[in-house]
Amino acid sequence: MRNVEATTVAPHAYGPPPNLRTLKEDIAARRVILPGQFEKIGRYAFANPEAVAFGTSRQIAASAGASQSTVSRFVRALGFEEFGEFRDIFRSYLRDRMSKV
Repeated sequence: MRNVEATTVAPHAYGPPPNLRTLKEDIAARRVILPGQFEKIGRYAFANPEAVAFGTSRQIAASAGASQSTVSRFVRALGFEEFGEFRDIFRSYLRDRMSKV
């Protein structure tokens, strides 16, 4: 388990999570608290991993009811440099899930 203090998300608060499971665990344990629009984006992303894995930040923003710049800030706040890195943990999650079928 990573040593992460409870915090609202701030840019590079704790570095990017290595995988989707870790990100979910950090949020569930309230080591990461998603304020306002970030929570909407996070809820959408977790409920729709395929959309994130194969979508664009513009598509995610429209579907989550947020702006594209808010999606970009959300991704950076979680420690990712760009949306593509965030998308990669969803792609990895789906690959792992499919390999177990």
